[in-house]
Amino acid sequence: MIGLHGIADFVIAFSYAWIPLSLLELWRARRDIPVNWTLVCFAAFIVLCGLGHALDVLVVWKPLYWLTGEVKAATALVSIATAVLLRYRVLPHLLTIPSLDEIHAATKRAEREAAAANAASAELAKVNAALLSQTTELQEAIHRIRCQDAAIRELSTPVLPLHDRVLLSPIIGTLDSPRACQLAEDMLSAVRDHRAAVVILDLAGVAVMDAAVAAALLRIVDAIRLLGAACVITGIRPAVAQTIVTLGIDLSAVATRADVREGLQYAMKFVDRRATASGAA
Repeated sequence: MIGLHGIADFVIAFSYAWIPLSLLELWRARRDIPVNWTLVCFAAFIVLCGLGHALDVLVVWKPLYWLTGEVKAATALVSIATAVLLRYRVLPHLLTIPSLDEIHAATKRAEREAAAANAASAELAKVNAALLSQTTELQEAIHRIRCQDAAIRELSTPVLPLHDRVLLSPIIGTLDSPRACQLAEDMLSAVRDHRAAVVILDLAGVAVMDAAVAAALLRIVDAIRLLGAACVITGIRPAVAQTIVTLGIDLSAVATRADVREGLQYAMKFVDRRATASGAA
């Protein structure tokens, strides 16, 4: 009986001495644990319990009852302190630790949110690709429109060679500032390239004439004259003629004819006279 108690108390005391060493190693490795004092009290409680069992072994041979009682009293104080810390400090922290089910649920929720984010990113990439494609198509359409606009402007102000050294420019529609500049540029280039002597400006397609259009025509006529060519205006409508008179625009210095046919006859006579004069000189 005595051996049984002695061996049991010795093994318990040894185990109680080993547990604080593990707690000390944990405390050294994890200084961020917010229950350090609880670990200290728990370690002290274990040490005192082990010391009590060790004294129980000694009491078999020596009556150290007072020392045993003092160790038990110290153990009681440390144990109550440990119990208080465990209840009011450790337990609230332990309750904040999520359970495995909560961790699994949070993990699955995070996986679903990640999958949704990936799907949204893929959809956004598709939208960006579609926008990029639409932007490219829009840029190409704008480029085509600009090319068509340039072609329309070029066709709307054509300069056509009718005969040797005779050019015809039929004006259709409204002659605004950009179109007047384009016409003047094309006309002067054609006069230079064809060494034209006469230019026929046909206004049969102009329904409305105002001061700005008349001023643009007069500037074109003056520019043609500076290149040494004559200018004849044909196809003036009655309403346009009345507007020219009302505005007080002087076209007396410019030859005018009823239509292109008469303008061409005038141009041919003018070319013949210039050729005869050059031959006589």
